[in-house]
Amino acid sequence: KQVLEQAGEETETILSVENYSVSLDGGYMVAVDSDISPELAEEGLAREVVHRIQGMRRSANFDVTDRIVTYYQGPSEFADVMQGAFADYIRDETLSTQLVDGSPDKEAAAESTKIEGMEITLAVHQV
Repeated sequence: KQVLEQAGEETETILSVENYSVSLDGGYMVAVDSDISPELAEEGLAREVVHRIQGMRRSANFDVTDRIVTYYQGPSEFADVMQGAFADYIRDETLSTQLVDGSPDKEAAAESTKIEGMEITLAVHQV
């Protein structure tokens, strides 16, 4: 719900505003569009993938400067993020020389997990 006050008047109007999160404090109102665009959803998924890969790097005791190859498997929506507009971001943030769609080699540290309802597998191998 949205609360609007007019300065100098006792009038308060309450409106229902879809897809907005509204906060009123000290006479100030802030409304934030809470609708998530496909681009924003993809960015969120890319950030979560980076977080998971960085955790895998730590678990595998890789040095912070070690380059890796990242393998991934998952549904087409996941592959679209790994190959699309956020591929460079994922490579840069994780020091991945490659993002490979497919089964990892035997020496790779692999992890199967669920991200945003999608069953995925990530694996990292030091170059």
